[in-house]
Amino acid sequence: MLDRQQRALALKRDFLVPCVYHFYQRPPVLVRGEGAYLYDTDGRAYLDCFSGVSVVNAGHCNREIVQAAVEQMRRLQHTTTVYLTEPMLDLARTIAELTPSGLRRTFFCASGSEANEGALLLATLATGRRECAYLTGGLHGRTKWAMSVTGLDMWRTDPDPLLTAHAVPGPRSADSLGALERLLRRETLAAVIAEPVQGNGGIVVPPADYWPELRRLCSRYGTLLIADEVQTAWNRTGRWFTTQHWGVTPDIITVAKALGNGLPIAAYITSDAVAAPGRV
Repeated sequence: MLDRQQRALALKRDFLVPCVYHFYQRPPVLVRGEGAYLYDTDGRAYLDCFSGVSVVNAGHCNREIVQAAVEQMRRLQHTTTVYLTEPMLDLARTIAELTPSGLRRTFFCASGSEANEGALLLATLATGRRECAYLTGGLHGRTKWAMSVTGLDMWRTDPDPLLTAHAVPGPRSADSLGALERLLRRETLAAVIAEPVQGNGGIVVPPADYWPELRRLCSRYGTLLIADEVQTAWNRTGRWFTTQHWGVTPDIITVAKALGNGLPIAAYITSDAVAAPGRV
């Protein structure tokens, strides 16, 4: 008779797409979470230094959050943006109060990949341009466009990324901003997308003048600056948004993960000008 771990591995082998992989020969089967700890089928406790992949900022199964979620689901579980719901509108207002000045228009979705996909689409609609630039070492998602602007081979499994996505050396390179400006001079870039602190690329904190110069260059050449704060937002670096450390206001900020503490919610936030009527 199979134990619970063997049964889980067998189910994974037989019913999941093979690209859903794990990093262990005998991965723990997690069944419960509480605060900073996770528990497996044998009752072993694990200190989760990973925060559920930068998701559970308030801890696993936070009682206050779970209670609020359960109460909401008992009242109204799902509808559509064709109608109005107060929780969505109240959250959008709260986000506008926390974001850098001028960023007050929110589009909600379900994942960080979707938020970045939407932000890149919005940038093309707002500028009329079709190309974008990204930094090597960055991770922006697993959908088509988001994966095309991901600069990590491990996470970029698409063999045919979009040709409109152009790589630039990451902030570790002395030529990062120089290479970016050479691309910007073509005036074909709708957006530059970057993580304020690269996560999966090695927790890369850029030089203090990097983001201010990135902002200056994008403004000079009419290119929108997208800050992918999916992993860094919501006080993970001591500010609500990491770009606030450098006094930089991007044109679009994308968020997810800790926004829902495990619930599937994400968003991009932008200005009135970029979110003009007729655009996404």
